[in-house]
Amino acid sequence: MRKVILICILIFLLPACSKEKEEATKRLKVERRKKIIKNKELDDFKKFNYFDYNTVMESKYKVLKSGDKIAYSNLVLFYSYNKSKKNEILPYSLLMVEKHKKYDYCTSVFENLLEFYTDKEVGSYYNGNHRSLTGYLKNIELLDKQQRDYLLYFLNVGANHNAIMSVSYLEIIKRNGFDGDKNLKKADSLERVLHSLEKENNLRIF
Repeated sequence: MRKVILICILIFLLPACSKEKEEATKRLKVERRKKIIKNKELDDFKKFNYFDYNTVMESKYKVLKSGDKIAYSNLVLFYSYNKSKKNEILPYSLLMVEKHKKYDYCTSVFENLLEFYTDKEVGSYYNGNHRSLTGYLKNIELLDKQQRDYLLYFLNVGANHNAIMSVSYLEIIKRNGFDGDKNLKKADSLERVLHSLEKENNLRIF
């Protein structure tokens, strides 16, 4: 009798389990479809809505003519989505510094050049903490002396004009000797400058 009851219970439950499994499968398919649509919408946004040809060309023109910061930011975003063209940002970074004297962008030139030579991106290392940049900046050891000096030239230009990130980068480089000239006294001096700039600009790097 017990066996008969057990069989009846199983017969009753099997369709319910099957139906529940079918519903779960349907839900999973719907979620996957939503994700595909969302990704497609994002791709469409990148390719057609914001980063159309005219917008990119206008941004390039504004950087060339006036060093427009918003236009430069648009180009940075555009090239971050177009990795195959990422090195094209370098001339515009140089324009911001060399032509328009916007020395806060010295670190952008440094980063563009380091990525050009080594394929190392700052975003792969930086987590919001100043010291997380140590691993990133160590990559200058991969460069020959001429390349390294060229990159450091821009950091020194930035630091001489109180560009806070240039000071920050140099402090780490000098403290660890990544430039082949470890100098703790210089690093401590840069750290004091950095703290002063933080206070002045109401920022926090360390």
